[in-house]
Amino acid sequence: MLGNGSESHERLGFTDVKFWVQWRWNNRRENEYDFGDLDRLTDLAEKNGLRVTFNTIFDVAPVWLYEKYPDAKQLANDGRRIEPYTVGHRQGGGHPGPCYNHPGALEARKAFMRQAILHFRDRKGVRFWDVWNEPELSFPQRDAQLDRLVCYCDHCRAEFIGWLQRKYRDIETLNRIWGRCYNDWEEVELPRNTETIKDFIDWRLFHSYTMTREAQWRLEMVRELAPEQAAYLHVVPNTMQPFNAVSTCTDDFAVAEMCDVFAATMNNGPFFTPQVLSAAGVRYVTTSKAISTAGELRRIRPCWAWTICCTTSFRKSDWASKDSSSGSTDPRCWASKRRRGVSRSSTEPTARSPEPLRGSSGHWPPSPIN
Repeated sequence: MLGNGSESHERLGFTDVKFWVQWRWNNRRENEYDFGDLDRLTDLAEKNGLRVTFNTIFDVAPVWLYEKYPDAKQLANDGRRIEPYTVGHRQGGGHPGPCYNHPGALEARKAFMRQAILHFRDRKGVRFWDVWNEPELSFPQRDAQLDRLVCYCDHCRAEFIGWLQRKYRDIETLNRIWGRCYNDWEEVELPRNTETIKDFIDWRLFHSYTMTREAQWRLEMVRELAPEQAAYLHVVPNTMQPFNAVSTCTDDFAVAEMCDVFAATMNNGPFFTPQVLSAAGVRYVTTSKAISTAGELRRIRPCWAWTICCTTSFRKSDWASKDSSSGSTDPRCWASKRRRGVSRSSTEPTARSPEPLRGSSGHWPPSPIN
């Protein structure tokens, strides 16, 4: 579509494009990073006036990582090591990636993320970093089968015990809550089933904490190294199907709080919408208007489609500038205003207005590339 002289992206209304920055593809050897393919794509996007979002993909771990850290592979409840493999949505292999609590694998992810941001942070077309594509603990266990739950490795056990110590302070309190008689923290057994409810709840809450902590460092790294570019991630809403709190373990509300822009895959039914809006809180909500113009984010009513539903912050003046007259005939503007509790005669939201989006000077959508 780009570079063939047809300018079809302009006729279709595209303003943005997203490129995947894949760990396995762009970091094939330890300490060697090759972003040449993304450089060429970014050149092409900038030439055609398109804003660029980079989506970092970490659930495609490189071969060298497992050669260096064979114990980084996730360990299922049934004792099975999750060997790296290919799947339709990760055809490069290395899926589902290493245990999130393995220290060596964590440092390798951070090194790759840092190199990617440093490489592209000065490109004028780069406006967003989508730091996590549909966060989930491990793809093989979306259906929450007990024997397939992860991760039961020694690193997760050590982190879990530390998490319990911070929560309960002393072993006596844990014993009272769980109904146990441990003498020491090292005696704590990892929950294997739901028959003793309290320990299993803690076990899954710990993994939700792990996912939130992972999201936090990724977002903070963008803010540290590329403060002029916005950082966000996009979830599959945690509505029990297909993602759920037991197995995939992503807390939509916790990660939304940390994002400059919050987004979600919206392709599994209308019940996704209230979950995303609830996680968004007081933020304004935007969504792409159709799959054919998915790069153009507009303030319209969220819908059931292959869309991205985002929350972000606007200045009141910017809210007004996109619908300069109170009698706008654009139904998308009116639907958005009505949902936000804004009267037809006013462009002022009744809810508290958030602060402007960091990295955009408060303007939304971001200005076109010159």
